[in-house]
Amino acid sequence: MRNIQNKGFTLIEVLVVMTITLMVSAAFFWNWSMRDRQQALSSAQTVAAVLREARDRGTFYGVRVNFTLHPKTASYTILRIPPTTVTRDLPLLVSHVRVGNNTGPLPITVTLPPFGSLNHSYEFFFVKGNYEVSVRLNRFAALVQVIRPN
Repeated sequence: MRNIQNKGFTLIEVLVVMTITLMVSAAFFWNWSMRDRQQALSSAQTVAAVLREARDRGTFYGVRVNFTLHPKTASYTILRIPPTTVTRDLPLLVSHVRVGNNTGPLPITVTLPPFGSLNHSYEFFFVKGNYEVSVRLNRFAALVQVIRPN
């Protein structure tokens, strides 16, 4: 009986090992979570700088892609529009693209409906999943929103 007890772990030892394991796991998760937040912040700052520069130069308009891929926030892309195709009369154009279950990055070409003699075709990327991509364009800005359908 005495030999059997000496080969087992005491309750204190088990609790200490479990506590250390839990603390290491929590530290790893915290570090991973903070790194993702920092990358998202850095990406947002980069996009803001690019958009400001593009607006100031007038060479192209920027696009923000906003969607959440749990537990991370996914990134963005820049939509380049030749300045000659953007006119003061260009109204708001909307195009919807539904993409099935895809793993990415996946290039998608969005063709906006023609207005008069203008036919606009843009290419951008998104990460993964089953998303509806809405592209809105007017003469002031272009916005891409990605919404995960139910």
